[in-house]
Amino acid sequence: MKYGISISLIIFVLAVIASGCGAKREKIEKPDDLIPQDTLVSVLVGIHKIDGAIISNAVDMQKYNKLELYNSLFKKYNMDEDRFNRTIRYYTVNDVEELHDLYDDVLARLSEEKATLTQKLKE
Repeated sequence: MKYGISISLIIFVLAVIASGCGAKREKIEKPDDLIPQDTLVSVLVGIHKIDGAIISNAVDMQKYNKLELYNSLFKKYNMDEDRFNRTIRYYTVNDVEELHDLYDDVLARLSEEKATLTQKLKE
C-alpha cells in the first residue's frame, strides 16, 4: 500500500505541475459549488487511499470496481464526480499555487495516518 499511495501522489503532483507549465490559460469562473478546501483535502486523501488499496491488491477488484469506490467517497462528502472535476479544474487553471498548498495538506495528512498505523502495528 505504501508504494501505491506514493505512485499515485507522484503522478498527480507531476500532472498538476505540468498543467501549470506552458502557455497562459484564460481564467475560468469560480464554480458556485466549489468544494471547500478542507473537504477537498479529505476527498483527495480518500482518493489516494483508494488508489493505494487497488494498486496493492488490498481491495478485491472482483467484488468492487474503481468507479464504485470513488462514487462512495464522493457520496460521503455530498458531491459527484462532475463537482470534483470542476473544482480541480478551477484550481488547476486559476490557482495552481493554492492547489499545491492543498496537496501539501494531503501529503501531511497521509503521513500522519501512516505514522499512526505504524505505531499501532508496533503495539
